[in-house]
Amino acid sequence: MIGYANIIYWRKVSKIGGVETFIYELAKKYDYDLALYYNSADDNQIKRLIKLIPCVPYIKQKIKCKRIFVCNDTEILDTVEYEEAIQMIHGMYKTNKIEPNLDPRITKRMAVSQIAADEYYEITGIKPEVFSNPLTITEEDKKPALMLISATRLSSEKGGDRMLALSRILEEKKVNYVWLVFTDDKTYSFTNNMVKLDPTLDIRPYLVSIKGRGYCVQLSDGEGDPYITKECRAIGLPVLITPVPSFFEQGWEDGKNCYVLPFDMKNINVTKIVNEIPTVEPMKIDDEWDKLLVHKKTKYKEEMNMKFKVKALPTLKEYSLAPNECMEDGKKPEECIPEAGFVFEVDRARLEVLLGNNAYGVAFVEKIEEVKEKATAESKLTKPSNKKK
Repeated sequence: MIGYANIIYWRKVSKIGGVETFIYELAKKYDYDLALYYNSADDNQIKRLIKLIPCVPYIKQKIKCKRIFVCNDTEILDTVEYEEAIQMIHGMYKTNKIEPNLDPRITKRMAVSQIAADEYYEITGIKPEVFSNPLTITEEDKKPALMLISATRLSSEKGGDRMLALSRILEEKKVNYVWLVFTDDKTYSFTNNMVKLDPTLDIRPYLVSIKGRGYCVQLSDGEGDPYITKECRAIGLPVLITPVPSFFEQGWEDGKNCYVLPFDMKNINVTKIVNEIPTVEPMKIDDEWDKLLVHKKTKYKEEMNMKFKVKALPTLKEYSLAPNECMEDGKKPEECIPEAGFVFEVDRARLEVLLGNNAYGVAFVEKIEEVKEKATAESKLTKPSNKKK
């Protein structure tokens, strides 16, 4: 028969949760004989806990202990020989409508807060003692994490393998870091400190937010004129890059405003990267595209900025097409057709752009076409009235 001084039974150890954090903090703080038994568990939670305490799947084996801690699931008491069985009240039983387990084998009940204890007493008539959750914050915990950002495809030529290698190096050196990776890749398995995010069309707010706290990382085989490192030059954010000529052409200098990492990812000075984050002077970015484009002004932006007043899909009676002449009378578009909005007589593709390339915009365009066909067939195309209602 297996024996421990203290046992905690938590049926399902989830990826995230208060009880899971409680178990970890308890095991981290107290160097006592303690074991966790569970039915199912998240791999990462167990990998973290097993460094501190035994983590044992419960398969109805015989167990012996002095004190066992359970929550609302008490089936493990069927096979445990114990001196005390303590039920932990971690949740708000009344607020969250939790059915309390009043197993008579429980010898003591404890709640994590006074309010949790009061609610439990209100619905059961049993007064638990209060023992707040343990928490240990070290001086190392108070140090801000090194922040890294990448926005790239994670293909081999874009440095996906090097990114994983750098992540493992940082973890081996026990660097406290968070790496935000904006990508649509579905093949790479990230390390624990790498956070995968969907691609964003505007990375700049994220780059600005980590100034003085970290780097943008681009570890490619080769690049033409990479935008993200160019944006970092303009914003003033240092980078971690590979020795690609185009990076140097953008003005990056190893040890001055960036760190250049070797292609083989060997002999990287992690201490310097963490403790000596360079200061980068924002640089004005110039281009010569003004010499290439034909200088003819466009009205497209003006059209796109027009305000459309569309309250609902128009019915046949509500709808009338507003021809171009309506705009020439000095009227505002919404004054032409107050209830249903207005539409120029333009082609379908143009309408979809103007109204919004979404389900509502497309549905509106389809309704317009339907009405237009009927009105044309019946020769009842209504002209907008200039009279104010």
